[in-house]
Amino acid sequence: MNLIKLLEPNSQIDLPKQLWLYNDKVIATNGFAMIVINAGKVDCVNISPLNIYSGQLSEIINHEYSVVKKIDLQDFKKFLGEPQYLKECDCKNVVQKCPECDGKGVVECNLGEEHDCKECDGGAEYYCDKCDGGWIKPKPRYIGIFDAAFNGNVLAQYLADIHDTDVFVSCDGGKPVKFSGNGWDIFIMPVKDVKQVSKYDQIVSCK
Repeated sequence: MNLIKLLEPNSQIDLPKQLWLYNDKVIATNGFAMIVINAGKVDCVNISPLNIYSGQLSEIINHEYSVVKKIDLQDFKKFLGEPQYLKECDCKNVVQKCPECDGKGVVECNLGEEHDCKECDGGAEYYCDKCDGGWIKPKPRYIGIFDAAFNGNVLAQYLADIHDTDVFVSCDGGKPVKFSGNGWDIFIMPVKDVKQVSKYDQIVSCK
């Protein structure tokens, strides 16, 4: 079990690097997913007591799920495919000079008159449109489990360094889906308004 790698400062996973201590659990959450690790398994000084939202998190962590199914983790990881991570864009998040107007903001038409450049709207410069702040995000791969859709790439990232043989997956209407192993839990919310998914046959329905 090496979930703590996700929380290292150089990790490219979208989780806060600040860890919160709640009872005997260490928690990290981004509002979309939450990782919970037994405190005894975490060797890290960057941990603070959790006071705010402790009631909400306690309800999630201690909820007794109505449906619990065991899956072969390695089989599930093969289904998810290799995790894809953020890639740094060649632009380095530096403002680019518009090639259409050579950074002038205007172009000359056939009549010899100058007009705002349509490529940059007269701004002369622009940020790269292939990335977000200098980083290229991997395309989501949507999978279907428990009658809901999830970003399979996010799950692949979270589970990449876990080597438990058996993992338990739990669901309950309106609650995050819970993945559990030896000393760890991952709670993750489904993605809405997704029509095309690849279904994992072992956990199709929350019944």
